[in-house]
Order: sequence, then C-alpha cells, then structure tokens
Amino acid sequence: MGIQILDGAGNGNVAAVDGNGRLQVGAVTNDALTDASAESGALNAPTPTISLTLAGGASGVFYLKNTDPSRQMVLERLYVSLGGSSVSGNVLIELLANPTGGTLLSGGTAVVPVNRNLGSNIPAVGTFLYGAAGSTVTGGVLISSRLPQDKTQVEIVNSFWLPNGAAIAVRVTSPGNMDVRVTAVFYYVTKG
Repeated sequence: MGIQILDGAGNGNVAAVDGNGRLQVGAVTNDALTDASAESGALNAPTPTISLTLAGGASGVFYLKNTDPSRQMVLERLYVSLGGSSVSGNVLIELLANPTGGTLLSGGTAVVPVNRNLGSNIPAVGTFLYGAAGSTVTGGVLISSRLPQDKTQVEIVNSFWLPNGAAIAVRVTSPGNMDVRVTAVFYYVTKG
C-alpha cells in the first residue's frame, strides 16, 4: 500500500484522489484584508467631500504616509468618488508615489482613519491628510493615472506596499466644478 493521508481525528478517513491524480480537499479561505480586519490591523481613511472649483486646475486631494517603524502598510484599495452637476469633459486622476512637497503636505487637514474591526480602538500609524481646491503636490513619481468615463467612483489601486517613510498622494484635475471624496483601505503587515 502507498502513502495515505489520514484525517488526524482518529476516524479512519483517508484523503481521496481523483482519476487525474489530484488530491480532493475542502478549504476555507480569507483574503489578507479580512484577516487583518479580524486582528484589528485594517483601517479605512475616508475624506469628507472636497469641492473643486478650478476648471482645468490640478488639486492635491489626499495624502497618506506610513510612519510605522516596524510594519509595512498595504494600500489595498483607493476609491475616488466623483460628483457634480457642471462636469463635462475628462477628469484626470493621478496617483503619485513619495511626493516631496506642496500645500497638501504642508497644510492639509487631518483624516482620522477608522478601524475596520468596529470593536477595536487600535489606531493607524501614519500621516493622513486631505486637501482643497488648488492644493498642490510636488515631486514624487507618477505611478498611475486615469481618465474615467464613468464619473462616479474609480478604484485606483490594488495592493501597493508602503514601507516606513513611503507615501502616496492623489491629485485630481477637473474640467469644472466637482465634488470629490477619497477612501483609502489599508492594513499593516510585519515582514522580517
């Protein structure tokens, strides 16, 4: 008799193998965000509504920076919600890595992240800011840009890793008066 995989519970069950030689298993999986939420390490950082009134002008609307010395931040999702009645033409949404200056970084308003485990009071470790119409962002590297056709909600990223000191900013160029909201969904991991 060959090798058998037993159930480990003393019931005498063995694992089945199908006609193609594949082991038959049952599994329950959770994504990393769900696991982090259960451990109180996942958070949302939502901005209030930001009214942009500069037709054709770029505005820095959101900034986050990981300042945790022992954990990496994983920016799982970044939603940019767009609205406004006088918008016609293209909206440009840009994501910048490690910006170095501008009025968003020097004078932005603090965003207070909310733990996704509503029974937890473990805070975020980082800098979280939102801007206003005309807030500037300078330096950094453009890592993503979108010209969305559907001007309601745009998902910008999926899993950017930010070690201690790394930052991301969102800049929006609007063709007219427009309301913007940004929500960052992130969690922390310890990598040794």
